[in-house]
This record gives sequence, structure tokens and C-alpha cells, in this order.
Amino acid sequence: MTIEKIEFQGFKNCFKITWNHFKLIVTQDVGPRVLSLSYNENQSIFGMKSHNLSTLSTPSSIGSEGNHSIINDQWNLFGGHRLWHAPECAGRTYYPDNQPIQIEIVNDGTMVIMRQAIEHTTGIKKTITLEIKGGVGRLSYIEVNHYLENKGIWPIQCAPWAISVMTKDTKAIIPLSNDSINGLLPKTSISLWNYTKLQDSRITIGNKYIMVQQQDKTLENIGSNKIGSRVNSGWSASITNSTLFVKVIDTDTKDLHVDLGANVEVYTDNDILELETVGKLLTLEPTPPLSPPIDVSSPLRIKTTTPFVQLLTEKWYLFQINDTPTPQNDNDIDKNILPIINEILN
Repeated sequence: MTIEKIEFQGFKNCFKITWNHFKLIVTQDVGPRVLSLSYNENQSIFGMKSHNLSTLSTPSSIGSEGNHSIINDQWNLFGGHRLWHAPECAGRTYYPDNQPIQIEIVNDGTMVIMRQAIEHTTGIKKTITLEIKGGVGRLSYIEVNHYLENKGIWPIQCAPWAISVMTKDTKAIIPLSNDSINGLLPKTSISLWNYTKLQDSRITIGNKYIMVQQQDKTLENIGSNKIGSRVNSGWSASITNSTLFVKVIDTDTKDLHVDLGANVEVYTDNDILELETVGKLLTLEPTPPLSPPIDVSSPLRIKTTTPFVQLLTEKWYLFQINDTPTPQNDNDIDKNILPIINEILN
């Protein structure tokens, strides 16, 4: 386990973290964001977008008049892994996360806490924690907890929305849920957007899985596309350059009212693919005055006893599958990917 202060793709204040076979890069300059995730020294599976980062404010300029340039006044993709709040709307969801954040490294270097300042127009405060768990073997994982805290003065209805921007040539897998017990009721639903195109070679809809393949803009495709589903099987996945990325998520699909019940969503365009998890739509009560920072050491207690905080948990697994071809159909996933999923879940 090592933690190193570095610069990364124009961001001046970053930490490179090595946990077992995981290598992560987080930044203090914007966010909260995880900029890079890779298996050992392999290429990062997270995609990044170049920006003129010299216009970002430094910590000393936060709150100062006249120090906010265009990049500070609008939302920027940047890339990596981020936290949003759903349902998606232009004003609230796209609040710029362009200001420096607070980073704490605790528990002898096994946990990272990234806290954003309160969003001025929404009253929401975002926190992401990363913690290595599961020992040192191939089934070790990073528990990623995403918190939305209502620091305003009135209740807010929203859901946490965890988005991983994946690099080019990534293929995402959405399982179409476990079969219903008696076989008489529908087992899932599929959500479509205005710009969803089902007759698109990048989307493969099988009997058990949906696959979405990112394609470079130099290849023939038709722009942006998105699809989602209500998933009760507890996972989603992607494959990038022989690296299998698995997200283990909640199997409870109650209170999934955002996006017609989709809790796993995939967006793709000419440059990126996003593997997304959407949480439950609940009402966040205002944080009581003079409350201390939320105790992120006890996420389960927060989930059950703190009405002013929303929590969404993902568990990240990485596997190297060099000898496994990228799946093309349900049978490929059942043969080569599902055994790994079952090893995780069982």
C-alpha cells in the first residue's frame, strides 16, 4: 500500500493510491472525483477529457470575487468517477464541481474521504469515500460510498447517482435481473430516453443481458445513445482492454422511481461510455443546525438513522482477463463473465 502526491493531466494536487492490484488517482483540485482506476500498471479504465485547467481557482481564491473564470461557472465533464443527484435537470444536476475539495486519508491509509463544499444553488453537500476491503487477494475490493447531505433550509427530493466515465472501446454489461419466483410477473423494465436508438450496432439486447459498446468517432455510429434497466441481481460490469470492472450494488429495487425505475444505466457517445448507478428517490430533510460532519465510518448507521443524508454504495472489483475474448452474446457472458460474478456474490 502506497500513497504518493503527484500531478496528473494538468491537475496539480493529486494523490496516487496503490491498494493491492488497484491503482487510483484522486484530485483535490475539483470534485469529488476519482480521475484514474487501473489494474496494477495497466492503462486506466476511466476516461478523461482535456480542459484548460490553468483557469481553475486555487484554494486561496475560493469565495473571492472576480476569481471565477468560465471554467468555474459551468459544469465540465473532466472524466473519471463522479457523484450527481437525480432526477436529471439542467439547473440542479449540472452544478459545477470545479472548486477545490477537502481530502482526508485515514485508517492507516486504507480509506480516503473526499468532501465537497456546499453547493450554493442546491444546498447539497457531496462526499465520496473509498476504502479497501476484502484482504489482499483477487477478491479484494474498494467500497465506494456516495453521500448527499441536505445543508439547506427545506426538504429536497433526490437520489444519489454514481457515474463512472469509461475510456474508449469499453463494453458495458447490464444484467436483465433475476427471474421472478413464480414466473408470472415481469422481472424488470428497460428505460429509454428521447435520444435512445435501439437500432444501433453499439447496443445488443439479449435474453439475459444488455451490452453497450463504445465506438470511436472515426467509426460509423449515430452519436449519443443511452439505455437503462431495473436490476435486482446486484451487479453491473464493463470490459476495457482485458480488464473486467465489476460494480456490486444493492439488490433492493424498492423506491426506484427515477428514470422509470432504472438503477443501472449506460450512456455512450463518440468519445466515452458512462456506467451509472442510480439510488433510491427519497426526501432529504434539512441538516439540524450546528451538526458536525457526517460520520462516514458508520455508513449503515447513516443509512438507517440520518434522514438528511442519502447513501449509495458500490463495491468495485477489478480482474485481468487476458485470455478471454470480449463477449458478443449471452452465452459468452454466461461462460466467461458470470463465473467471476458468482464468485464475488457467493
